Formats: sequence, C-alpha cells, structure tokens
Amino acid sequence: MDLRMLRVTNISDIPFLTALANSLDAALHRGLDMARRIGWAGEGHHWRMGRVHRVAYQQHDLQSEPTEPDRFSKGLAPVTKLLHAVVIRLTELDVVAARRFVDSWRSWSSPIHARLWAATAQSSSLVSIAEIGAFLLGLVDRHFWLSWESPEIADLRAKRFVRLDDETRTRLSERLYGLPPVELVADTLRAGEEEASTARIWWAVRELRRIREAGAGLSADAESWLETAVREFPEFATRSIEHLFSGLQTSSWRAPIPDDSYGVLAGVNRLHALERALSARTGRNGGQRMGARAWLKLPGNVQLVLTDLESGEIDLGSFPSLLNDLFAIHAEAANGDDETRGESAEDVGRLLELLEVLPEGTLPAAIRGAAEWMAAWTREMIRHPSLREVWLRIWPMAVTAAHGEDSIYVTPMPPPDESDADRARESLLNDAVTTPVGKMVGTFLAACVQVEPSIEPFTSGSDLRRMRDAMVAVTGRSETIVRYRLLQHVSWFLEADHDWTEDYLIGPLQEPDAIAHELWPAIGRQVASIDVLKILGSRIIQQAANPDLPRDTRCSLASNVVLAWLNASLNDREPPVARTDVQQMLRGVDDEVRAASARAVVWFMQDSHDDDEGHACETVIRSAIRPFFENVWPQERSLATPSVTEALATLPVAASESFAEAVDIIERFLVPFSCWDMGMYHLYEDDNDPNRFAVVDDEAKGHALLRLLDNTVGYSEDAIVPYDLSYALDHIRSAAPSAAQLPSFRRLGATSRR
Repeated sequence: MDLRMLRVTNISDIPFLTALANSLDAALHRGLDMARRIGWAGEGHHWRMGRVHRVAYQQHDLQSEPTEPDRFSKGLAPVTKLLHAVVIRLTELDVVAARRFVDSWRSWSSPIHARLWAATAQSSSLVSIAEIGAFLLGLVDRHFWLSWESPEIADLRAKRFVRLDDETRTRLSERLYGLPPVELVADTLRAGEEEASTARIWWAVRELRRIREAGAGLSADAESWLETAVREFPEFATRSIEHLFSGLQTSSWRAPIPDDSYGVLAGVNRLHALERALSARTGRNGGQRMGARAWLKLPGNVQLVLTDLESGEIDLGSFPSLLNDLFAIHAEAANGDDETRGESAEDVGRLLELLEVLPEGTLPAAIRGAAEWMAAWTREMIRHPSLREVWLRIWPMAVTAAHGEDSIYVTPMPPPDESDADRARESLLNDAVTTPVGKMVGTFLAACVQVEPSIEPFTSGSDLRRMRDAMVAVTGRSETIVRYRLLQHVSWFLEADHDWTEDYLIGPLQEPDAIAHELWPAIGRQVASIDVLKILGSRIIQQAANPDLPRDTRCSLASNVVLAWLNASLNDREPPVARTDVQQMLRGVDDEVRAASARAVVWFMQDSHDDDEGHACETVIRSAIRPFFENVWPQERSLATPSVTEALATLPVAASESFAEAVDIIERFLVPFSCWDMGMYHLYEDDNDPNRFAVVDDEAKGHALLRLLDNTVGYSEDAIVPYDLSYALDHIRSAAPSAAQLPSFRRLGATSRR
C-alpha cells in the first residue's frame, strides 16, 4: 500500500489519529508476541514475521527508479509504517499526544520499537539531544553495528552527531574506530578469521563515512584513522550518500558477455570448443559456459552451428552438451517477438531432422533441451511428417529422465504446516509442465487437438495410437504425469475414444487412493463438459467437499456443477446433475467453496448475455438465475454469510437492465460484510470513472440499490462502512427521490457520517 493513497497528512482529527495510533501499536505488539511464540528470539528477522527494511515509508531514487523497500512486504512492515506516519502527523498537530507514543517506544525492548523511536528522533523536537546521546551510548553491539537490521539507528547517529556534546561524540568515535567485536562479525558473516578482520574495518569505515557525509566533523584521531583505513576500500570513493543512507542492498543483472572466439573457428573445431565450454558447470557471467551460451544466442549463430553439425563427417555423439543447449536456446526464440520467432521458425525442420539422426547414446544427455524445444515449437512442427516418429524415438529418454529425477521439483523447504499431500500435488503440477515427460505429453496433446475427435483418431496402427500406447505403457511417476495432462483434455478424449477414456483416465478418479487425490486438480483446472459431468457428477460433488483436496480445486469443482445446472436451465435441457444433489453439495461444502459457487453465478450472468448467442439479461435472469436461487440454492439463513454476500453483491450490476430483479432474487441471502467502497459492488472501477452508478438509471433500480446497501452495510458501531457511501446515497436520491424518505435511507445516511 502506498501511504500517499491514504492521505494521512490531510487528516486533522486528533482523537481519530490518536485512536488509530493506539490500534496500530496494539497490533504491532500482538504481531511481536506471535513471533516470539513461533520461535523469534527477540533479535534479527524471522521469516514468519517478515523483514521490515524501513519503519518509515519512503521512496528512494536509485538509478532514477523510485522504490519503496517494503513494497512487497506483509508481516509487520505495513502496520509499522502506518504507525510511524500517523505519529508523525500527530507531531504536527499535538506534540503532547505524539510524545506519549514516542516515550512508550523508548521503554519497550523490541528492536522494532527502538527503530521507531530512532526514526522519530532524527528530525523532530520530541526527543532531546541528551536523550539521543544516552540512547546511542547504551546500544548493544548488534544494534550499534548492524546497520542493515537497524538502519534508522545508524541514520540517527549520523544526522544528530553534530549536535551531541563533546564527550558523547568522543565516546562514540572511539567505539567506532575501535572496531566491532570480532565474534559479532564472524557470527554475522559466518566468516573465517581473515575475512572477519577485514570486515571489522569495513564496518567502521562505513559508519564513520556516514557521519562525515551527514555534515558532522570527526575528531582528529577519528579523521586520521578513517583516511588511513578507507584506502583499503576503493568502493567508498564512488559510494554516494544515497547508498549510505538507503539501508538497502541493491543489485542488477549483467548480461553475459558473448565469447567472440567461436566466430573465428569453424566446423568441427568450433563444435569441440563449444562442447568443452558448455560442459563446464562452474562458470559465472564471465565464465566459459555463459560466454558460449551468450554467443549461441546472437543472431545467426544457431544456423552456423547447425551447418557445422550437418556436415557428413561429424560424429554427433561427441556433442551432447552442445546439442542440449542448442535446442534449449532455440526454444527461447519461440518466446521472442514476431520477427524473431519468424526467423527462427525457418530452422525448425532442420532441428527436427537432427533429432532423427542423433545417436541413441546422445539422446539422454540432450533430452531436456530437446523436450523443451518440441514444446516451444509444436505449432510450427505439428504438420511435419517426421514429428510423430521423432516423438516416438525420444519418448523413452524422457521417461528415463523423469524416473531419474523423481520429486526434483518439490519445494526444497516447504512451510511446516504444509502436508505431504499438498507437496505431492504441487510437485505434480510442476512436473506436468516442466519435466521432459510433461513437455512431451504437451506435444502429443497439440497433435490431438488438430484432429476432429469424431473421426476416430486412435484406430489401430495410426501415429496417434502408437504415441498414446507408448504413454500408457509407462509406470511410476511418469504414469501419473501422463494421466494428469490427459485429464486436462478429458472431454476431447471422451469423444475420440469413450471406452478407453473411461478405463484409463476416469477410472483412477473413482479410487480412494493418493493418486486419485493428485489427479483431481486436473479436473478442477477446466470447465467440465456435460459428458464428464454425466459420468463423474456424483464423484465431483463428493470431492467438492473433500478437505484433502486443495481449496482452489474444490472451488472449481463446485463451480463446474453450478455452471452446468445454470446452462441446462437456460437452454431448457435436462441438467447432468440432479437438483437435489447440487443443493446438498452447496449445503455440505465450506463457506469459501460456497462463495466460489456464488461467484460462478455472477460469471454466468456476465458471460451469458455477452456471448455469441446474446441472451437478453431478462431471459438469463428468469430462465436460469431465479430458478436456481428458488429451487437449488439452500434457503437456510444460516448459510447466508459475509463471504457469500460479497460474491452475490456484484450480481445486480452483472444483470445490467435487470438490476432491480436481481436484487429481489438475492435479497434474502444478504448479510452485512466488510465493504470498503462501492467498487466492491462493481458499481464503478475507481473514483475517476465517468460512468459511476450509471447502471442505476431509474426509480426501480434506485430503490433496489438502497435495499442492497441496507442489507449489506452493517448496523453495529464497529461495522465497516464504505467510504463513498454518501455518493451512492446522493445518486439514489437523484434516481428515486421518494427513497430519501425511507428509514433505511436515513439509517445509511447517519452511518455514512460517522
């Protein structure tokens, strides 16, 4: 959150700011207490609480790119920054009220509160110079020296150093050029004795230089020591004050430098030189491997190497690393702009022919690059006559690679609350798109969808049948990857070969084992067809309430069932799943899944009157939406929850001209929810939207909007009220003047003035 959007500096209500600061300070204390309970030792950073780079909101202008160091942070950073901003604003309005917060921060022992105190003391009159001096002299070594953990303390020392008394300046200077404790440096950097000795001097130079850059004079002894020590660190000669005070570690990517020596070579000499370089795995940006890859990426160089490889005297088996990288680099060109892709597409046939003649012993080393290349250029090679034979030739190598790298994509350090089943599903999702097996199955699927399923593409002896049989024959992890990828297109396979699909793809979903649980997300990642729902409808309903499945899968499965019922109702067809089964599903799932089902209704409303058939809003409402809420959606008021209401609140806008009727339909299912603005009803996109409330353009819709707001804006003192509620009420008054006399209008008006 950009704090400028909150406009804290425009708020002048002192009681409100004080109450807000109290709440934020309490939230910070709760966060620190929780961090201690889960393992934080009171110092440093804990991954659960998140790092706070700076306690004050700021924008640095490093390399002309404004950036907030905590712009992606969660944890404690947002509440800490907002608390600082609120207290700074209080300082401008009521120094006494602000001082109470600053004094309390000084009394707490947490590093966050110490940093808040130091940040406030840098430029305000709330803290005396004597207090600052005592604070700096009393710092423990960790807070005194580790400026990346407590940058505000380092900044305070530098910026207020010039105003400290002589004795305090002398003691601080002596502590600085006396160097940090060797144990602190060694433990922090996990360094040996020699490295720690150099780092101690570097730390002291950094802090003394920071003080001098801030405009403070150093003592003669400190100045003499600094001039001598800084010669060992030439980087300080160019380091600006912005870097010293940013508290950030910045880095940039440097493109590898192409090794032009390969352009001088030709034929087998160039191939052997590239093979030697690309076989090295330890090179960095300037290393042999990176230089060779950078040269291969230059325009025209892939074609040069291909020409070398096509020479009849070349032993292709001598260049496995080169071939692997050649395919991988050409695959990257498929993601370039249209011109780059078009130029590189001319070489697809040559590379495919190269795969045809590669020795069997070379394929395993080149399989990863080859599989990635086939996946990237499938569209261009799909009509090539040799594609299927090449696919069949390298498929066994892909399977071998998958078995040799089983579970390579599992997150190395999963959160401790992540279950084994969750990790297995995440691993399968990654494997399905990143392993050679997953990429090869993707190429097979691309070949399938080019064929009409009604022409029986899997007749005995056909290329697609041979490819499918090769995939069906695998076992272990590869088998699971194959099933997962094919299940994502189960509707096509049902039409192409119904019996085989029921046996090989749908059959495993009926089993109550771990493999079935891994495969169900593949069904959840698509809009299920009527045929799929007719076969799996009852199982889908069961799985939608299965807590062992990921939440997004359960939401998707339930939404599929709801969409199928709505489609059938709109088109006057028999639903693939019985009404009572759908109703029981909506009763049995958890609140998030039920809310996802409500969002599916909204999506259906939007899509149905925008699609090619162009159903009128009134038709969609009366043929599908109303019957669904009257006959299918559970009528119990206990199931009307804030999350479901938040989803349904957008239905009237989706219904457009049938706004008022949509409110009538959902009114009994609405309860107050946390609504911050009218955008949550989709009444407009932002404050500058010229069509604000345009959908509410007559008296009936004005009354309907009033009922919608009355049912969803809370009554309690602590209820969240949309900040722009007053604008909505003004629009209601203009569209339906009689609504302004209703008690609900007056209640909302009073609520908007809190």
